[in-house]
Amino acid sequence: MDPLDPHLSKNDLKTIGQRARVAREAAEAAARGGAPTPPMMHAMAAPPAFSGLPLPPPPPPPPPFPGLTPQTTPVAFAGLAPTTTPPVFGAPGFRGPYASWSEPTSPMSPITPLTPLTPAGRAGRPRRSRRGSRGGPIRPDPSAGGTIAGDAEYQLRTVDAAITDRDLPPVGDHVRALVEHALQASYPGAVVEVFGSCASNLASPESDVDLVAHGHAGLKRGDGAAAIEVKRILEAHLGESGAIRDFAATPHARVPVVTFAAAFPDGSDRVATVDLTLGNAEVVWNSRLIREFGRHAGGDARRLLRLARFWARQRRISTVYRLQTPSPYAHCLLVISFLV
Repeated sequence: MDPLDPHLSKNDLKTIGQRARVAREAAEAAARGGAPTPPMMHAMAAPPAFSGLPLPPPPPPPPPFPGLTPQTTPVAFAGLAPTTTPPVFGAPGFRGPYASWSEPTSPMSPITPLTPLTPAGRAGRPRRSRRGSRGGPIRPDPSAGGTIAGDAEYQLRTVDAAITDRDLPPVGDHVRALVEHALQASYPGAVVEVFGSCASNLASPESDVDLVAHGHAGLKRGDGAAAIEVKRILEAHLGESGAIRDFAATPHARVPVVTFAAAFPDGSDRVATVDLTLGNAEVVWNSRLIREFGRHAGGDARRLLRLARFWARQRRISTVYRLQTPSPYAHCLLVISFLV
């Protein structure tokens, strides 16, 4: 190809230039007595040195600033002298594992030496107040000697006492007997049992009484018509006394339930909410499982179960029918799997 041809494209000119460069490098290498650079390694080879052009001299060092001379030795700070031996923990002048200077000797720079913190010093300092989840301070347990483990156990017992309702299970047993007696007139052989937190001894002030009626063919699970009939029967037999009132039925729910309010038999103003379901006797065994585990595992296991249920309810992750979250029974199973 002729480089002077006006019809050559840009790629043709580029190819001609590459060939000329390779030929020139081969000629220079032959003149020096070396081997020419292979064409495929041209991009990786060092750039050729231009003959006849001297290399520029290195730039001179920058001039010093007026009035300053180059410093060849490190400047010692006033009052500080480098140490030649490693510092010893607790010795005068020790300021940590990375300290490299001794005590000051000049009166112009007074530095107060730091006192190393010993275990005795930690024990003598006042304990810093920690804040709980509700903003109140965690008070140390007098019987635990002020230890951290004692404080945690004392706090757990305090929270457990605040979220425990020991008066609700007796109310559940009392209401169970009344409802069973009222249903047996229309459903012979019907059995009413308590399940949930009242049956598992994990009741809290926000808990309700959960009852289940089974043992008769008319008390079928998921039967909305049966729920309406049971509500009518209970209202006719128990509504006159006034201790049980506000009857309501939800027949179209996934699990039909009859709800009503029951007054505490001790004469107080407290009222418990009662939920009555039909035909689902398996929930009774679930509650008995939780109760037996707490009875054999001890009080600490019951406190942890009750605290996990309370935590899940406060964060709205324990409403299985409304938000499709794990049930309180599922949270208890998680705690049991952690402890076992």
